Amino acid sequence: DRSGQLSFYNLRSQLWWQFREALDPAYGSTVALPPEPKLLADLTAPRWGLQGTKIKVESREEIIKRIGRSPDYGSAIINAQIDTPKRHIMQTINASAARRDYDPYA
Repeated sequence: DRSGQLSFYNLRSQLWWQFREALDPAYGSTVALPPEPKLLADLTAPRWGLQGTKIKVESREEIIKRIGRSPDYGSAIINAQIDTPKRHIMQTINASAARRDYDPYA
C-alpha cells in the first residue's frame, strides 16, 4: 500500500489494491474507465481484509460464490495492469548471463 505499512497476501491482492489506489482521486488519479455498469459492478465486488499486516482480497471463487457470476470485466482490467518483462529486456538479461557462464576451456 502507499503508506508502506502493509504488504500483500499474494500478487492478486496487490494488483487489486494498486488499482484501487490508482482510482483514488486523493492520489491524483489519471485512470479513465468506460461507463460500463458490469465493469463497475465487477470492480466493486471483491471484499478485502487483513491477515496480520497483509492485505488479502477475496479469491475469484469466493466472489463467484457470493455474487453468482464471474467478475470477468473487472478481472480483465486488473490483469491488464500486470507489468510483464519485455522480450528485449529478457533477451539482454539472458545474453549477459550466457556471457558470464561461458568457459572457453570447458
